[in-house]
Amino acid sequence: SKHSLVCYFTNWAPGRPESASTFPRDLDPFLCTHLIFAFASMRNNQIVPETLQDEKILYPQFNKLKERNRELKTLLSIGGWNFGTLRFTSMLHTFGNREKFINSAISLLRTYNFDGLDLFFLYPGLRNSPTHDRWKFLILIEELLSAFQKEALLTHRPRLLLSAAVSGAPHIIQTSYDGTNVNGGNTVLSNLSAALPGLSEQDMLHSSANYLLAIGEIQA
Repeated sequence: SKHSLVCYFTNWAPGRPESASTFPRDLDPFLCTHLIFAFASMRNNQIVPETLQDEKILYPQFNKLKERNRELKTLLSIGGWNFGTLRFTSMLHTFGNREKFINSAISLLRTYNFDGLDLFFLYPGLRNSPTHDRWKFLILIEELLSAFQKEALLTHRPRLLLSAAVSGAPHIIQTSYDGTNVNGGNTVLSNLSAALPGLSEQDMLHSSANYLLAIGEIQA
């Protein structure tokens, strides 16, 4: 199968100190096959841009990278650690809520020229998320895939992509995911097995930064 390299761009990157500040226009569009913008937010069970800057500046810059690399695919991620679980749980609770979310996702992705959606739910069944979220999360994935397929047939556009960020920790995997059903072959799974260690780490780890910045310039 064709090799894929999936990379995330965070919407707080432009706000880092000047020497570390990064906008989408600064990215090399040939380094990764898939670029994921993190993160969108959720309001009333609908996906929405997290900030006005995201909507007006960062989304357009991010997707303009595809003008330089026609093979690049861009996705919009929703969730993250600070997002918590409450809004995911509310959205997953009923078919109507999930349908509202799915329709809003398709609309937002098409409006801003994203190629797909990334689900960054940390974690189903943990952090005050009820156990049944584990299975309702799978239902959402199935419904998203079905809706994306129908939308593609109706509009004659390429089907929107779907990916999910999942933990690599065994104790989280056992609680949060049904390994036999979590991937039917149409969903890309990103294994969160490593992160770039920052100033809070006391030791140099294998994925630490290669170059030292002045104290105060590193923001995870």
